[in-house]
Amino acid sequence: MRPATLALCSIFLAGCALSITTPAAVHLTSGLILTGNATGSLSEGKFDVATADRMVRCSGNYDPLDTSPVITAPFTCTDGRTGAFRIVRAEDKMSGVGAVIFTGGEVGGRVGYGKNAAEVASEEDVPASGVAASGVAPDGCTSANTFGALSCETGAPKTHYVSGYTRANGTYVNGYVRSHK
Repeated sequence: MRPATLALCSIFLAGCALSITTPAAVHLTSGLILTGNATGSLSEGKFDVATADRMVRCSGNYDPLDTSPVITAPFTCTDGRTGAFRIVRAEDKMSGVGAVIFTGGEVGGRVGYGKNAAEVASEEDVPASGVAASGVAPDGCTSANTFGALSCETGAPKTHYVSGYTRANGTYVNGYVRSHK
């Protein structure tokens, strides 16, 4: 085998071992905050978060090749709790936000990774729905105008960005995030 071909094969194989690590955070409705990392490669996806004192740790695996906009990642915690993170990925697939769903169906907080991790960890209060609220609809439903927030109208995650535009009457509408109808 020629040296150039050998070098090219070595570079390709080294690229297969590449992994990407992003920050991850979980903020439970009880007020408990866990931080850590999510790491993905071509062969596996895993995450590990813990409280600052390391008394509670939660970890699990996910399919890094799943390109769905919403992923579910099962987890197990050292305090005996189990469940799944249901996460709506951002378009870049390097960040996302979602809900902590304990075994039995109880929504117990929010989870975020990538650029959303710091936001989730710093929230002052996490509502039982697991959705951060920036406004209140007339019917009392709360829904942030952020990627991944649940729509009050459809109940689906907001995953589509609509660019700002000007209406026929001249009124400018700012860009916003909406769900599928």
